[in-house]
Amino acid sequence: METVSSQLVQSSEDLIRRMISHPFLRETADGTVSDETFQRWLVQDYLWVLEYQRALGAVCSRAPSELHRHFHEAMLNLHGEIEVFEEIAARESVRLGDGEMILAGHAYSNYLKATAAFRTFGEGLSVVYAGNLSYLRAWSSVKEQQRGPSRWQEFIDSYSGEGYRHWVKTLSDLVDRVSEFAPAALTDRMKVAFRTTVRYEIYFWDAIYRNQDW
Repeated sequence: METVSSQLVQSSEDLIRRMISHPFLRETADGTVSDETFQRWLVQDYLWVLEYQRALGAVCSRAPSELHRHFHEAMLNLHGEIEVFEEIAARESVRLGDGEMILAGHAYSNYLKATAAFRTFGEGLSVVYAGNLSYLRAWSSVKEQQRGPSRWQEFIDSYSGEGYRHWVKTLSDLVDRVSEFAPAALTDRMKVAFRTTVRYEIYFWDAIYRNQDW
């Protein structure tokens, strides 16, 4: 029997393929991404991660108590992720704290927070799963296509490594666990939440890569 987590992924495979082929990822893999573009991503993703903590906390607050530890561990791991951003920003003389989040980042993070806080736990879990699976697939594709060591290797290794793979697998298992007896209507809403999140990922990267904001 096909699992719900696999159904979510299959429902968005077209978007995931589009995401993996994004020029930002291709240029990072082949070493041609400009410093300006990557540093712009560095600032915007850092600001996004700060807001993502709130979405993750909201999902945790809706979760059954026996699942809390998974989200507590993830939130602790986010502190290490934020430190990586700060260390690399210091190395590159990039001022993270002075950045202003672009509207695409606001829209994306607000969608995650609203879904986590006001929709069902299954839908909140789906957006967290979608965002993390997207990053794993995206940065794993960069790792596979690399022609040599990258100036930004810390990010590539972090988001394609075993620790991150384990977290995405945990989310996949949680999706299947909480949706085992879910009605079809909820599964359909989870698919919509998953797919919308992947669309936001692409939208966010497009805005950063093209340096377009309103």
